[in-house]
Amino acid sequence: MKTRLCITILSLIVSSAAMSQITFGVQAGAVLSKPSTKISTDLATIKPDSRFGFSGGLIADIPFGDEPLRMVPELKFVQKGAKYNFATTILGQELKLEGNSNVNYIELPVNLAYAFKLGNNKLFVGGGPYAGYGLSGKNKGTGSVNGQPSEESSEDIEFGSEEGQMKRFDYGGNLMVGYFMQSGLMIKANYTRGFANLANGNDEKYNNSYFGLSLAYFINRN
Repeated sequence: MKTRLCITILSLIVSSAAMSQITFGVQAGAVLSKPSTKISTDLATIKPDSRFGFSGGLIADIPFGDEPLRMVPELKFVQKGAKYNFATTILGQELKLEGNSNVNYIELPVNLAYAFKLGNNKLFVGGGPYAGYGLSGKNKGTGSVNGQPSEESSEDIEFGSEEGQMKRFDYGGNLMVGYFMQSGLMIKANYTRGFANLANGNDEKYNNSYFGLSLAYFINRN
């Protein structure tokens, strides 16, 4: 009984020591997204432009003992999407179309990082996989003929496996670099590239990608 009790107490001590090395934080920032896709019509091909969005959520720093290697998982809300511009002339009529898409995701990146000491601060460099889940989305657009604008159209993005819908689950790779200050603040930049084709059409392709810049604050810093 004494042996079992000692093992139990030792396990609790080790677990508590490991947990004491983990720091948790909150983060918020902006993303510049531009999917790898193009929309083909009977008239021309519409290519996407970059669009700004918001990101925010939780972040953790999990070191592997006293080594500079660590795991940096995140759980965050990310707004992805794109802007679209199209102009052409048909039978002397000037046609223009402007619009944007906004798709909201819950995203879970799990980065393996290496911490370089810079005085009392640290520079994190790493990367890893991510998984994403589409929550909601909306397409908005407006057109004009010879300078006469039409009413703005708006429609919700549908998730599913049918043609015209978007696949809900996303996955890919993530690269990150962060400057971790002794005060508990971290300035972090990342590039995320989706590997999943979210389009359902046979000849269609849609892969998410974005650059992110965020400010994080670790609460229980060591």
